[in-house]
Amino acid sequence: MLANQAFEMKNQKLTVEGPLYSGAAMATSLTVDSESGRATLTMEVKQEDFSGLFETIEGHTDGQSFDFNGVFKTSNGEEFPSNVHFVNNGENLEEFFLIIQ
Repeated sequence: MLANQAFEMKNQKLTVEGPLYSGAAMATSLTVDSESGRATLTMEVKQEDFSGLFETIEGHTDGQSFDFNGVFKTSNGEEFPSNVHFVNNGENLEEFFLIIQ
């Protein structure tokens, strides 16, 4: 059985891929909560010409690797289906991607 986890992080580098923007960005704040392999993520993303909020519809974790399906809402109100993946090594996030569809 997986242990429940909850954590918050600030200023984590990630890679964004999609039609709106592709390149490096910063997750200025993120909150993760998981229970029994299910997980939720709320994350603010900022880059010079790109910003918005990701919210989870469905998420899964094995305790270290996290995968989320959700919606990315841009700062001007547009919404896009999106996916987020990362690995939590205990100190920071690795393999951190936001894929906007």
